[in-house]
Amino acid sequence: MVVIVRNPMYRLIAIGISIAIVLIIYFAVIKPNNDTANTAVKSGEQQAVQAVQQANQQSGGAVPASVVNLTSCVAAAGTDTGALQACKAKYKP
Repeated sequence: MVVIVRNPMYRLIAIGISIAIVLIIYFAVIKPNNDTANTAVKSGEQQAVQAVQQANQQSGGAVPASVVNLTSCVAAAGTDTGALQACKAKYKP
């Protein structure tokens, strides 16, 4: 259904309502899911760093330096995809 409105005031109201709907969807659905995903990624990075550190302490430094460097690079990159790609390229086997 297409509604043709000639009055400019109604067009502005329609644009305002559309923007309000988009903002509500963003702040109610998209942003919380994005925040949850970022938190999960950061938690996983911390667990990986801790696991490498524990393995390094228990085995007396037998963990390869490249693994230690890769995990610290990934932890420093956080959720920045460009930095993660750089880590992948730098420590590629």
